[in-house]
Amino acid sequence: MATALTVLIATATVIAALNWRAGFMACILVGFAQEPLRKLQPMQPVWFQIIVGLTFAAMVLGIFLNGQQMKMRFLYSGDTRLGTAWRIFVVVVILQALHTLVRYGSPILMVLGLIFYLTPILAMIAAILFARTERDIERLLCAYLVLAVPAALSVYLSYFYGDSPPLLQEVGAFVGRPLIIYQFGTGFYSHSGIMRVGETAAWHAAAAVAFLVMLALIRDRPATRIVAGILVAVLIGAIMLTGRRKMLATLAIFFATYWMLLAWLGQVAHRRIVTTALIAMVIFFLFLGFQGDEGGQGELYVRRGASVVDEVQDRVATAVDLMRAALWSQGVLGAGAGVSAHGAQFFGGGWQIEGADESGLGKIAGELGVPGLLAIAFLLYRLAHYVRNLLRYVARVDRKLTMIACGLVSFVVGNAFAFAAATQLFGDPFVLLMLGWSMGFVLATPKLVAYRLTLRSRPQPVSAWGNRALAR
Repeated sequence: MATALTVLIATATVIAALNWRAGFMACILVGFAQEPLRKLQPMQPVWFQIIVGLTFAAMVLGIFLNGQQMKMRFLYSGDTRLGTAWRIFVVVVILQALHTLVRYGSPILMVLGLIFYLTPILAMIAAILFARTERDIERLLCAYLVLAVPAALSVYLSYFYGDSPPLLQEVGAFVGRPLIIYQFGTGFYSHSGIMRVGETAAWHAAAAVAFLVMLALIRDRPATRIVAGILVAVLIGAIMLTGRRKMLATLAIFFATYWMLLAWLGQVAHRRIVTTALIAMVIFFLFLGFQGDEGGQGELYVRRGASVVDEVQDRVATAVDLMRAALWSQGVLGAGAGVSAHGAQFFGGGWQIEGADESGLGKIAGELGVPGLLAIAFLLYRLAHYVRNLLRYVARVDRKLTMIACGLVSFVVGNAFAFAAATQLFGDPFVLLMLGWSMGFVLATPKLVAYRLTLRSRPQPVSAWGNRALAR
């Protein structure tokens, strides 16, 4: 096993460094392979989760070796106010990382903070460089789905066969003892399949649903929508078997946002979203009658999934309360970047911010303080303004790219709400990379439109997409 792991890491690193474009595929492969490999190692060491980060670092090195430049201006082309917002955020993060180093004397805590806040930015820039046409984006999403769908559906194996095979056991605090959820006067397991915990399996299942819906709309074939509907239904069932309801809320936000964006832009594809969703719902309810080896507990998972609607308001209120508690306990300036990161308790942190692992708002408030909250609020405001104008521009030129951009924006928006309520999952480097790439592809769409217009020999200049239009 150690030999196989060494070969995997070495091969992925070399591929990413020598061919940075292939590095995207290598990151996806490593991101899924590190989960079951960790389960098969003695003590399931936590450092397995950073293997994909090493592959991404090799890919970034490969970008520079190839003569490419990773510049911040790719994130705000022409919009100087958005550029200012990005710079303010990066400066706040760096200052808070230095704050961590001075206060706790731990370079590792400082690095953990920088990784969490800056990795998505690097991922966005890399995605902008990667995307030359919409086919590049489609191929990467398809490559992700090839691995994500089987990994997510392995949750059913956990449901039917329990945790007796080592590959189906959860890791971390629940090694050999799956997480038990207590509700409705009884207890039931959070199934994880080959993923390390149920929450990770649920996230990848939700991501697969979002990408499947996007690709089904792009292909615009009845057979494709039916297949997508079937897969969406069984993936939602897998999410329910994990017991992690927040991903169901994330998908609800994704579908609602996607429909509203397409309708706002006058795209008839918003009707096909409803069709695909209805197909998935019909198939899903046909599957509700299954009974497993645990005495028919399937109904409990469905009831727990349905209860997410009643608890949305409570989760939002809890997130706000945790943010206030973090500010009250850590003060206006915060405790420093990385203090509440996963594993921080081994390096002088972790315990410093109570509740930060339960709320993204609490984590940001506790680590970055009021300056961080203000910097992020300003960044989100300017980014929303920029993306709004970007989508309007793309919708006037290319229908297919519009569906891709709107879908990816909706996916990021859904995850933003999930992060605000619960932050544990978003410490995973693979999750951060996928979110960064998704947003990067959105920011790359004007470049793709310019390329398409050039091929069509349109009279518009390549730069017509937007410096002035997006800045308004």
